[in-house]
Amino acid sequence: MAYQSRIMIWHPEDEVMTKMMVALAFVVLIVAHSVLVVCYPMIEEVCDILQPEHQWQYPNAPTTTPSYVCQR
Repeated sequence: MAYQSRIMIWHPEDEVMTKMMVALAFVVLIVAHSVLVVCYPMIEEVCDILQPEHQWQYPNAPTTTPSYVCQR
């Protein structure tokens, strides 16, 4: 019974932990976005190397990799 009441009461350390988790989630999101922005041109080049046929298969397409060829 004592353990159950421990769960029901909101403790200050739980609030601090929640704030830390939210902050960590934002940091991970920002880092992931930065990595994506830096690596995206390289990913497009890899897609061009792996799937060069799209350049002649779709003559009206722009020079960049179409989204339906290289999944973004």
